[in-house]
Amino acid sequence: MKDLQILERKNFKAIDFFNSETARKNKINNFCDNQTILENLSIIADKIQEIRNLFDRPVIINSAYRNPQVNKLVGGSKYSQHMYGQAIDFVCPGFGTPQEIVLYMKNVGIEVDQCLIEKGWVHLSVKKRGNRNQFGTLINGVFRIISTNEV
Repeated sequence: MKDLQILERKNFKAIDFFNSETARKNKINNFCDNQTILENLSIIADKIQEIRNLFDRPVIINSAYRNPQVNKLVGGSKYSQHMYGQAIDFVCPGFGTPQEIVLYMKNVGIEVDQCLIEKGWVHLSVKKRGNRNQFGTLINGVFRIISTNEV
C-alpha cells in the first residue's frame, strides 16, 4: 500500500512496525491503516532509524503498533502508546543491555517521551510534540527515573 511507504527507512521495512508474535499465534490481523496512527508510526520510524544510526548496529524491533486486541493479550496498559503508534520495544544485542542502552540514550540527549528499561528490552515512546524526556524503569506499574551514572 502506498500509505505504508511513509514507514520505510534505510534499515526498516513498514511491516516491521506491525509484526507481532502474539497476533500471529492468535491469528489476529495487527495491521492498521488509520492515517493518524501511520503518522505517529512515521515519527517512531524516524526515531528508531536515528538510534540504529547512532549505535551503528542492528536494532531488533519486538513490538511497535498493537491493536487493542493484541495489546490486551500481551497485558499492555489500557492507555498504551503502542495502540496509537507512539511506542516501540526493541533490543540491540551488539550494543549492550537494556540498562546500558537507556543510560547511553539519556547521556547523548536523544529526545523521547519515555525510554524505559523493561523485561529484557527497551520501551521507547515518542510523540509529535510534548515529549517528557523521561528515562527510567517501570516495575509493577511504578516508574523510577534513572540517574546519568546508573547502569
